[in-house]
Amino acid sequence: MSTAPIIGDNDVNPVIFREYIGVKSYPDSLNNFPADIIGRHIPEFHFILGFAHETYVDGKGTGIFNASWKIPFFGPDNVDDIKTNHGNVKVVISIGGRDTKYPFHPAHKLEWCDNAVESLKKIFQLYNRTNSCYNLIDGIDINYEYIHPDVSEEDFSYCIGDVIKRLKKDVGIDVVSIAPSHETQKHYKTLYLARTNDINWVNYQFYIDTLKSKDEFVNLFLNLSDEYGSKKLLAGASTDPADAGKGKLSREDFLEGCVDLHSTQSLPPIIGDNDVNPVIFREYIGVKSYPDSLNNFPADIIGRHIPEFHFILGFAHETYVDGKGTGIFNASWKIPFFGPDNVDDIKTNHGNVKVVISIGGRDTKYPFHPAHKLEWCDNAVESLKKIFQLYNRTNSCYNLIDGIDINYEYIHPDVSEEDFSYCIGNVIKRLKKDVGIDVVSIAPSHETQKHYKTLYLARTNDINWVNYQFYIDTLKSKDEFVNLFLNLSDEYGSKKLLAGASTDPADAGKGKLSREDFLEGCVDLHSTQSLRGIFIWNANDSASNPNGKPFSLEKKAQEILNN
Repeated sequence: MSTAPIIGDNDVNPVIFREYIGVKSYPDSLNNFPADIIGRHIPEFHFILGFAHETYVDGKGTGIFNASWKIPFFGPDNVDDIKTNHGNVKVVISIGGRDTKYPFHPAHKLEWCDNAVESLKKIFQLYNRTNSCYNLIDGIDINYEYIHPDVSEEDFSYCIGDVIKRLKKDVGIDVVSIAPSHETQKHYKTLYLARTNDINWVNYQFYIDTLKSKDEFVNLFLNLSDEYGSKKLLAGASTDPADAGKGKLSREDFLEGCVDLHSTQSLPPIIGDNDVNPVIFREYIGVKSYPDSLNNFPADIIGRHIPEFHFILGFAHETYVDGKGTGIFNASWKIPFFGPDNVDDIKTNHGNVKVVISIGGRDTKYPFHPAHKLEWCDNAVESLKKIFQLYNRTNSCYNLIDGIDINYEYIHPDVSEEDFSYCIGNVIKRLKKDVGIDVVSIAPSHETQKHYKTLYLARTNDINWVNYQFYIDTLKSKDEFVNLFLNLSDEYGSKKLLAGASTDPADAGKGKLSREDFLEGCVDLHSTQSLRGIFIWNANDSASNPNGKPFSLEKKAQEILNN
């Protein structure tokens, strides 16, 4: 059988493998997360802890959840270890249950929602690090396999949607998945349509369906892709003996079906770095004092079709003594314009937005030149944690800031590549552990390439994006830009390298890449599936465009990504 790629959603990239764990009491040998199954080439590997079961009174749910997995085997220390040693691992908790013993059947809708949020927050709190707002759990999986007939699709969507919304706000979860089957499809689809922007993955339970052949599995997957989109739909198989037998999809047919889907780029392939799809747009903001009109995050430039839109707040500058850095960072952006309430509002109203802070600076006034290496690292971690703390929600461990961007554009000649890598790498490692940042980017240029490349090789698994500053280079044509991008893709990987342009007048002029050549080059890269995303330096200059068209470059760049 030949299968056609899905129109408008084909060329799907490798991104994820997920494994349910802890759902049964056996075997005794499974007394920790099995590190040997974590593929190092998988960008994201999720362990899904199951289940957080709710308690019931007279057969109706109270919304009070408790962890049923073995805490000594899969507790905070175990999660911390597996995530520390494997940068691609995330851990999610699954709520619900596999049979009629754990139905979705709330006794009182509003009370159920309140109880669910508070009891789940207690489980998240169990996995907090001591004296830290870093939560080791990354999100939740909704896995009610039985929904009582009295529960309408709208009530299911309301209750679960309310819990998702409040946990994202109060705890800061950034992974949400749902696990529908043919029996629960209508309820989950109603939820999905209501909370599309909040739901990252759809773990459809093909192993529950009656599927007699590979072709039936492939056809069902393609049909479901039309409903959920192939960038969110995952193919699922089971090793549970209860899911085997007559009328159930065999392991062989499942694997052969995945090969077929992979060959038509309808299923995320696991290995390979070609066929790159756009997933991200990033915008530096707050880096200059003007214009007065830019007094908040500009919501009108956020493309709703962009999976991730990042605002990068700049800069957190460090203080210097006798020209050498202390590692003590302070926010230089205008807090009244880009403070906690502003960040909270933009993220609440736009589910695809993340906010990152950029450390360093654009010129020789802010060099990377530590006075004392170890002291610099300690000061950097503690001062940056204070900035993160400023953006914590009151009485909550939800940090509104998602990560950091390393943007030292000048590195003092006395600083070796190894010392730069050590210091910045140490800060990244400790912030991931102490604060729980999940976005890290670096911003090399031709002048700093060797230092950043050394850092990248040392912390590859921790670095998500590379904002290479093409606008600083001498690039006289579209072809020179495209060739440089492709060469850098070999160094950093096309799934992490982003194309960057500038609206800063200082970056224009003779020998610099023109806006037209940049956009045409991006079109060429996109047409050959080589472009992962675009970033723009910077919103302040874009907002004060003398031609009277604020953010025109941002809008044109996103149009390219959406085509």
